[in-house]
Amino acid sequence: MITAVTAAKNLCSFGFCVGEQSIKDGIYDFTIPGRMEVASQSPLTILDGGHNEGCLRALCSMAETY
Repeated sequence: MITAVTAAKNLCSFGFCVGEQSIKDGIYDFTIPGRMEVASQSPLTILDGGHNEGCLRALCSMAETY
């Protein structure tokens, strides 16, 4: 995420200025399809393409909130 923010800020030097609010909105609205995506509430079905231990821990933590 920080790479994208840095790139957006550096675009201004090339004549493509991205405002701070646009960056904030982009971060707020950002999703990765297939990552902790609730496909159905009944029955609860969560899609996740995570492939390492950290992703599994995050998925388990998220699932505990449901």
